[in-house]
Amino acid sequence: MKHLYSSGILLLLLLVSAITKAQIRYATGVVNFSSQYSTTGWSAEQTLGAPNTVGCGDVSTSWASASSDGRREFLELSFDNPAPVNRIFIYETLSPGAIDTVYVFNPNTQAYEKVYEATAAASTLCPQVFTINFALTSFPVDRIRIAINSPAVAGYNEIDAAAIANYSSEGIIDGNQNVCASAAGRSFTSLNPAFDGAPGVVYQWQDSTVNGSWKDIASAAALTYQPPVVTENTWYRRKATLTGTTVYSNVLKLTFIESGDPALIPQDSWNFYAYESPSLDLGAAVYKGYYSRAVLNFNSMTDWGSTATPTAASGYQGCVVPDNKFVLVAKRKGFPAGNYNVITSFSAAMRIYVNGSLISQPACCYAVVSLGRLDNNSTVEIRMLDNNSNAYLTADFQIAELNGGTIGDPQALCVNEAPAAFQSTAAASGGAAPSSITYQWQDSVVTGIWRDIPAATVATYQGGVLSDTTWYRRKATDNSGAFAYSNIIRVSVATQKGDSAIYGNQQWNVYGFNGNDITLATGNYRGFYQATGMQIDSHLHFGVFGSPSDAAGYMGCPVNNENFIMSARRTNFPAGRYRLDISNVDDEIMVLVDGVQKYRGGCCLNLDLGVLNATSKLDIRLREGGYITRLITDLVRIDSSIAEYQNTNCNFYQQSAVSGDNWFDLTDASGKIIASVNPGTNNLGTFYLYAKHYGPGIANIPKSSVTKKKYMPRYFRFMSSNYSGISFPSPVKLRLYFKNSELDDYKTSTNDPLLSRTGLQIAHYKGGGEDCELFNNTGEGTLIMQSGAKDFTTEGFYLEFSTNSFSEFGVLDAAQVLPVKLTSFRAEAVNNTVKLSWATSQEIDNKGFEIQRSTDGKNFVKIGWVDGNGTTSTPMQYTFTDISPAAGKNFYRLSQQDINGNVSYSDIVAASTKKAMKLNLSPNPVENILYVEFDEKNTTSLKIMDMQGRVVWRKEGLNTSSVLSIPVQILKRGIYVLEATDRQGNRQVERFIRK
Repeated sequence: MKHLYSSGILLLLLLVSAITKAQIRYATGVVNFSSQYSTTGWSAEQTLGAPNTVGCGDVSTSWASASSDGRREFLELSFDNPAPVNRIFIYETLSPGAIDTVYVFNPNTQAYEKVYEATAAASTLCPQVFTINFALTSFPVDRIRIAINSPAVAGYNEIDAAAIANYSSEGIIDGNQNVCASAAGRSFTSLNPAFDGAPGVVYQWQDSTVNGSWKDIASAAALTYQPPVVTENTWYRRKATLTGTTVYSNVLKLTFIESGDPALIPQDSWNFYAYESPSLDLGAAVYKGYYSRAVLNFNSMTDWGSTATPTAASGYQGCVVPDNKFVLVAKRKGFPAGNYNVITSFSAAMRIYVNGSLISQPACCYAVVSLGRLDNNSTVEIRMLDNNSNAYLTADFQIAELNGGTIGDPQALCVNEAPAAFQSTAAASGGAAPSSITYQWQDSVVTGIWRDIPAATVATYQGGVLSDTTWYRRKATDNSGAFAYSNIIRVSVATQKGDSAIYGNQQWNVYGFNGNDITLATGNYRGFYQATGMQIDSHLHFGVFGSPSDAAGYMGCPVNNENFIMSARRTNFPAGRYRLDISNVDDEIMVLVDGVQKYRGGCCLNLDLGVLNATSKLDIRLREGGYITRLITDLVRIDSSIAEYQNTNCNFYQQSAVSGDNWFDLTDASGKIIASVNPGTNNLGTFYLYAKHYGPGIANIPKSSVTKKKYMPRYFRFMSSNYSGISFPSPVKLRLYFKNSELDDYKTSTNDPLLSRTGLQIAHYKGGGEDCELFNNTGEGTLIMQSGAKDFTTEGFYLEFSTNSFSEFGVLDAAQVLPVKLTSFRAEAVNNTVKLSWATSQEIDNKGFEIQRSTDGKNFVKIGWVDGNGTTSTPMQYTFTDISPAAGKNFYRLSQQDINGNVSYSDIVAASTKKAMKLNLSPNPVENILYVEFDEKNTTSLKIMDMQGRVVWRKEGLNTSSVLSIPVQILKRGIYVLEATDRQGNRQVERFIRK
């Protein structure tokens, strides 16, 4: 044992002597932890190695627990090279002060020993290096445990790194770094002062470029030190003196990374210099490094890709460049002699300098730039800024000949008008010396024969008044005598045609005016074309980007495709009433009848023009202010006719912008009228109508299924977009139109030949089944007295009335006498029969009663007939006996039929008879065999039906057994009905499930 003890002491001494004085060791592994915020950012692994979190904050390069303030937390970390220690350093980067206990692991006892314990309290310093001093351990340490009282200090208590050391009185400093040219390193920190922090210590920082020949640094006498910019590897240490004794800290190194000289412009190749900078100005830029390429044309994407940085280029020397805040500067001297254009594509922003002068700063992301003449002594610098992590720069240098540039677009004029000034849309470029280029404008009235225009020697030109079509070009000449021409533009000159005072005779004369005044007080008339038909659709004439002069058959001078007035004029109308349907306007429309404005505004509405005749003049104008042009109108002849209705469906109609004290007509596609509305003081917005005609003739006169009253054959439902289901502020007037023949049919059907128009009333219905259908109404509604029945031509009339709300409206004689007045209807079960009895108080043309029966109250079948008594005012009694009712409950109704074929139904009555038998089905649900048990042995018929009523199995004949088995495995899975019938005709049904 003594031998073993001596060996242990020897080992400890060897370990102590092997430790570099005050050498700091950072954690290299995670042994255990209580929790971590994630497995990547803020994980326990983030505490390994030297500190790398800058500043105080919630940064993902530190460890954080899974939650803040939730419970006590801990970290167990391991270190390389076990050795005795007396210092622990913990780098706290957010909410410091929560550490209350720290342990070191004793390998001899295999247990943690406490080296620090205190009450957790928030620190005023952040970030901070929490330093723990304790007596040198007698055993080598390679593991520590940090315990954290998280609830004691609010927030996440984040740790960036942990270190251990064998501290002596020399003190400890921290800050080994790699630095680039022109960049200073970060400040050296003091992990421990010298002489255990005793008062009176004097400090002096020293540096060395050979790590051995030390010299004092002037004015560097504090615990910490900020190193300057260095140009070579440099070492640093801190000297401390107390009462004549001098000690030295550990040594730090700033490793200098060579990265070239950005002032150098290489001959016949490119140097690509990288700066950390937010701006092309480079005022606050930090130079990082460079790479070279012996080429003329280059593409950065082949060197380092659009999502990387110059750091990734092969041969790059220097430091890392941030991927969203850098400038790439390409410099070159020497080019094959010639006049150059450079074609570039680039991200964000770019500048081009030639011989130190800025010549172009094009906008993203493509440009062709004239560089002028370059030669072996010329320098070119191209800067590109990356500010969005997606950078690229390409340059293709091309020797350029002299280019004459471009001078704009063709023009079209009327005689004696001057063209707009010809612009220089692209300057001349290239040539021997672009800065010396001069211009000379030329014109020609015969293509190919050109003459110089006196005094027209600048980049732009304003031509004079023209009487003929003329061509223009611009000649460019450089100081070597080379010349080139621009594109040629044509100025077309035409003569005005037509007279805008002339209206088209039953067709449209469409006139074009330059300008933006729809009143034409200042209009510049240009020409016209003609169009047939009642509709105007400008898109079909000249397109949405054109003007009237683009229309087929146009005669006259050109019209601007922006800022013009189109005026369509027409006269000689067949006498009648007309409506203009306006369905598309861009930008403004004006409608005039006989020179009087009827409407001015936008889309969309149906405009009542009133009565037009052979002398009427209609003028429809469109103002176009720019970009898209569109006008769609349709002239409809209303012609004072009432709609015929060719079918019995609910038809839909609508009218936009219905407001003001005017009548608005709703008509069918042929212009025939259905109804009219006068909003009064209300704004109805879009006015909707659903209308139904039940058909011509007496047989189609509809009758309410509730009141049995007959209605006129037209039925209406009105709606408003601004008043959906609510009342109007003030009454709205409506007109409903009918033909005289419809009233005649109605009088015949109601047997009231003396009925007049004034005897009709309006039924306003609101309730279940609101559509435009009478038969599904649940009541009659409210009766409204008409305010007037007036002739509408010789074929019909309209009823006018007022209402405070919309919905369904029908017209009827509210006082009409019903054909048959039923005073009672009863059903009574007697033995195995049902006796029906009913009575009437009056009958008109009553042919008789059809008796109908149902077992479900919905589906009725005829079981008998009883004749009526024609026309009588004497009360009458009727009976009928159903001798074979179904077993159970039976439903009955009467179908009363008039001599003329009209039908009405009574209310439904019911009576129950004794069930013929009791059925018992088993099993239920059933898979193979269904057993049917009867309480009586007189069944004559059995059948199985599916849920659609189709018979899928049947058995006829008297069954004397009380139990019957039925194979059902052939049936599909589902629900079925078994029906049994006995000798008396009574039936019983039961359901079962085939599984």
